[in-house]
Amino acid sequence: MAWLEPEILTDGQPLTIHIANCADLSGRTLQVDLGYVDAVDSAWCLSTPIVIDGNGRGTTTVPSGLSLGTEAIVMVTQIKSPEENILRQISSSRPATLNSAISSPKASEEVLAELLAKQGEMYGTPLGKVGAGTIEHRVVILVEGLLLTQPAKLPGWSIQPLSPSLGMEEYRLIVNQVVRDLGWAPGDIASVEPWRSQASSAYPLCAAVFPAVWAVTYEDAGRMTEESVRLALALLSANRGAAGRPVVVAIQQRQSNDGVLTKLSLPGAQYLGNLAGGFIAGEDQRFLLDQVRASEKDPIIRLAYELLAEAIPEASVDARYFRYWSILELLSGARIAPGQVVTLLNGSPWPGDPNATTSAAAPRVYEYLRSSTTASQDGAAGPGRSLYEQVRIWYARRNATGHYGRLVPGDSRQVSKGWYNWAMRSVDDRGEPLGQLSVLKETVIRALAREVRANSGSA
Repeated sequence: MAWLEPEILTDGQPLTIHIANCADLSGRTLQVDLGYVDAVDSAWCLSTPIVIDGNGRGTTTVPSGLSLGTEAIVMVTQIKSPEENILRQISSSRPATLNSAISSPKASEEVLAELLAKQGEMYGTPLGKVGAGTIEHRVVILVEGLLLTQPAKLPGWSIQPLSPSLGMEEYRLIVNQVVRDLGWAPGDIASVEPWRSQASSAYPLCAAVFPAVWAVTYEDAGRMTEESVRLALALLSANRGAAGRPVVVAIQQRQSNDGVLTKLSLPGAQYLGNLAGGFIAGEDQRFLLDQVRASEKDPIIRLAYELLAEAIPEASVDARYFRYWSILELLSGARIAPGQVVTLLNGSPWPGDPNATTSAAAPRVYEYLRSSTTASQDGAAGPGRSLYEQVRIWYARRNATGHYGRLVPGDSRQVSKGWYNWAMRSVDDRGEPLGQLSVLKETVIRALAREVRANSGSA
């Protein structure tokens, strides 16, 4: 058993940890861990050495106390010695309160119940609204590429770490088969245990678990949960230094007879490139070699291709506009000198600003594209749009994302901006996207192809 003294603590107050009934660990110096429960989390908070005497008891004092800055319950959770492979969970720990106004004889029980109720209120709320024709769903989304060592809880759902061997066994079998087919080895080159050891950190898996989602249809439940996961993964990419991606979505919908129907989808398996093969579909060996030479010769071209590789699979339309435009800004900034007056392909001045120069982003990108385009007039930049119009639309979408996170039709802050009407030309009356994003993507690809031809050194 274990307990803390005093039983009512405040931040910074010295505390003493007591361990008893550990006769089998007598004479050892172990590590004792404290955990806490507050209104947000239940987690570790402190580790300190403790010596177990000949009677199986140990006492240690932490002069600086704890510093959680919130009301909490604190208790001993385990004692351990990694060197001796000792780990013992403490289930009979008597907790203490921290920073609590409650001082009754049953303070710890009252505070614990109150804190757990607050956690339940925060994390137990389902996604969506009950009623109004909604149906109960539950959703699991598998995520690869994000390593978590403990669950991450969010209102209405959580992300659970999974064993990496679950997702990597198929790759092990494939590489063994490929090597055998090539005649390089008669047997397996990737055995089970070494493979799992490597996969544990190289190919982590998580599961985003939504126990209750109230939505009208499967599709609505999928959109709600995938949007939540996309945001969480963006945030965790900063916190964990790696970006996970959803690979499988499983949605169950409760039926009127209390049964369930399940639908599966593979968002991570959607192939966005050419389905055809050969020279005209991007499998040009000579051009590939030119791309390698140009990228090795010019770091700007290499960076632009790396940015393109990140932009193509991006799920968010707004983020894709931002990413593709950043590539054009990168290239134009490297190739076009500032301070040049920009005119349109037909010789007329820049509309609304006859003194517009390449020191500004949109005119500079326009000048970069017009100076390298094969078009003889201000057109061929998309259905019914001139190059000038497309540049203004793309830059407006970049501004909407860069300044407000995304384009929100009717948002009063965005409506007041000079670029808003241009941005709205990229969507229809219902706010659905038109074809400008695909034109922007192809413009970036063509611009990079021209860069390659000019810098590969193969001519």
